[in-house]
Amino acid sequence: MNSEILSVNVSGIGLGHLGSWTLIGLSQLGVPELYLYDFDNVEDRNLSGTPYKSDNITKSKAEVLKSLIEESNHETKFVQAINKKVSKPDDLTELTNFYIISTDDLKSRLEIFRAINSNHKKNKKDGFLIDMRSRAKISEVY
Repeated sequence: MNSEILSVNVSGIGLGHLGSWTLIGLSQLGVPELYLYDFDNVEDRNLSGTPYKSDNITKSKAEVLKSLIEESNHETKFVQAINKKVSKPDDLTELTNFYIISTDDLKSRLEIFRAINSNHKKNKKDGFLIDMRSRAKISEVY
């Protein structure tokens, strides 16, 4: 699949329910590079509604998702797992074109937005952001 929209590199920050499936979907569409950020490990509570399985418990969400994407032979050429919390500009290992934030709390979302904004202003590059979260029966996308 060759499309201008798929030529962007994507950073996914927060790899729970929405983040994990969104990034898997983007890899299926052929996004060339994915950067997967999450400082959490898979827990029992993560098994419902995510691609994670019981044998993934205690493993890094970023590493597990990277393996799932690479094992599926999707079109993505490069996947990097980053096991850290994003709260300042230096936490972002790569300046990408597109960011998907799907963390749990609003404070972390604001820190992530500021980190992304700071890096893009400093480098004079445009970036796009999707901010989404899911709680029980409510989903929000900004």
